[in-house]
Amino acid sequence: RLAVLMPDCRMCDMVQREPLCIRVSLIHATNLMLQLQEFLGEGAGRNVQRTFEQFPALLLADDVPSTVRTTSAHILKLKPVMSDFPERVTKVLKQNPSMLYRVHLYDTLEECPFDIQNLLTHPLDGKAEREERYRAEWEEWDNAEDYFDPIEWMLDGYDDSNENDELDSGPHDIHDDE
Repeated sequence: RLAVLMPDCRMCDMVQREPLCIRVSLIHATNLMLQLQEFLGEGAGRNVQRTFEQFPALLLADDVPSTVRTTSAHILKLKPVMSDFPERVTKVLKQNPSMLYRVHLYDTLEECPFDIQNLLTHPLDGKAEREERYRAEWEEWDNAEDYFDPIEWMLDGYDDSNENDELDSGPHDIHDDE
């Protein structure tokens, strides 16, 4: 029955991944496909079929909007800083609809595969901590007692106090041809 609704999907693989998808009614599967396509936006027809083919357990969901809500809540539990960027969570789910199923398999962000961790990482993550660490390192360097005084060093990189004394003694005539 599902082969009529999703002709591009390999039904054998779907049943192997989720045996209970055989029992899904055509009406329920059609509603889920339409809801997922509405969530993903225009031009997502093949992506909808591919998502159901890769993760046929989504066919067992009650509806897509509730799945999106529970997935978003789970992502916020994994990474609370994302609560400041709810549109980013929605964008990640639209670009990677497989996350609707996959992210529920993990209880902490560290358990997630790197592809999920990378999707949930934002350039602003930890910005305040990085800035504070940077400031602390500069403070430590600024307060260091063993820093060198650049006046004591010559351009060639070694310290020769005698040469510095001669240079400081006054003007010198470079051409002593007389």
